[in-house]
Amino acid sequence: MRDYVRMWHAEHVAVLKALAEIPVLGLESDAGQAKLRSLEACLLAHIKSESENLYPVLNRAAQSDPELKRKLDLFSGDMDKITTQAFDFFAKMKNNPYAPDRAVSFKLMTALLKNRISSEESVLIGEYEKLAH
Repeated sequence: MRDYVRMWHAEHVAVLKALAEIPVLGLESDAGQAKLRSLEACLLAHIKSESENLYPVLNRAAQSDPELKRKLDLFSGDMDKITTQAFDFFAKMKNNPYAPDRAVSFKLMTALLKNRISSEESVLIGEYEKLAH
């Protein structure tokens, strides 16, 4: 479990780093577009990893822990919205990297992802680590 936590945290760091680099590179630049594609792939892999490794463990524990179940229900609903918004943004950027609202959309997606990562790091990982002991 500890190896998974390290990997999971490293993936969060990679997402945050990419989110910081993209505006510097420019959303419409070739380098910015390449970084966006890389970020999208990273997010897809991270979400898949969470659904295969993190949530099954937490969901099993939540069967006998109503407070954990409540937290997971909140996180799950929130994640569905964030995932939809993030991947809608990626689709929009693929179709039109020069969309007039690209900067605002990117800032919104960045804020959503940063907030989600912060929440996961402060709540979910603590619950997951409790189960490792």
